[in-house]
Amino acid sequence: MKLRLNKFLSRAGFGARRKVEELILGGIVQVNGTICKNLGKVIDTEVDIVKVEGKRARLKPLLYYAFYKPKGVVSTLSDPLNRKCIGDFMINLPEGLKPVGRLDYSAEGLIFLTNDGDWAQIIQHPKNKVKKVYEVKVQGFPAEKVIQKWLRGFKIDGKFHKMENIKIIKNLDQQVPILLVDANQIQQVFMNILLNAADAMPEGGNLQVSSLYQPGDDYVQIIFTDTGCGIPTENLDKIFDPFFTTKSDKKGTGLGLAVSYGIIERHRGHIEVQSTVGQGTTFVIKLPVQAVAEVSP
Repeated sequence: MKLRLNKFLSRAGFGARRKVEELILGGIVQVNGTICKNLGKVIDTEVDIVKVEGKRARLKPLLYYAFYKPKGVVSTLSDPLNRKCIGDFMINLPEGLKPVGRLDYSAEGLIFLTNDGDWAQIIQHPKNKVKKVYEVKVQGFPAEKVIQKWLRGFKIDGKFHKMENIKIIKNLDQQVPILLVDANQIQQVFMNILLNAADAMPEGGNLQVSSLYQPGDDYVQIIFTDTGCGIPTENLDKIFDPFFTTKSDKKGTGLGLAVSYGIIERHRGHIEVQSTVGQGTTFVIKLPVQAVAEVSP
């Protein structure tokens, strides 16, 4: 069987696409005794010998598990805080299995585990629009005074963050109806976007916060537009991927926008991004006017 080198390594259990690409570019992958940094190299799995740091890579069978996660369980195989997690229920799992996506700690539902990185990417990436059904309970909506408080600054992990030298331009539609949402989760989404805007404008700039609603519309739009550095076109499809970040290790984990995407999706809404390098970025959040589901607190 012939496979691209990066896909072969992913199938061999060395990680998802981005992880194995780092291994290849890092010069620790050998094909038939020669270091290979060609991401697109095609190998014959029955003939070619591939090694990673001297260890031979072999294809593993693709496995798929379905697990119904109960409430009060973390959607991971282990937890540093010693909370009950999926791994506590699934003993002696084959190496390389990972959960696909996540469910909130207080939510219950079906979650998949697999060692098929390509399949997991198809399921999770927003561009593939794989339909997911959530039953969630929504309550409350952040008032304008709450938004103003965020713009003045806020604490994260005990540290105060404020947008220095950034001009806030408000354009809030007075016709916006009261929405049924989980206020804490929506605040988290707004905070993630505000922090990204601040990071994109280290020397200052403009941030416009707008809301838009026309009577009869199905959605209220909340729009954040900054005049920051912008996002390269090749990264636009990746920004909602878990752990993807262009920031240094100390500044970002790559989880903020991935979590935000999941929150908006659970509210049956949409989140979109448009960006031009050197001009800025716009995030558009669309939340349904009528509650059509119940979001877990």
